[in-house]
Amino acid sequence: MVPDLKATKAPPMMSKNIELFIGVFSTSENFDRRMAIRTTWMQYPLIRNGTIVVRFFIGMVCFFHQML
Repeated sequence: MVPDLKATKAPPMMSKNIELFIGVFSTSENFDRRMAIRTTWMQYPLIRNGTIVVRFFIGMVCFFHQML
């Protein structure tokens, strides 16, 4: 079952209320893991109301090391 994406969307950042910023590093292949985070602990009230901000940083997999 695919969760409602609108319900899991991060609230906008309100700079005056932010107490903690959490950056989560991920790759494009980890969509299921990001959705697990969005549907679990990102639903806590402090995150939903913008006091704690969580943002994903999506990187690219480097295939150069695999070729060595």
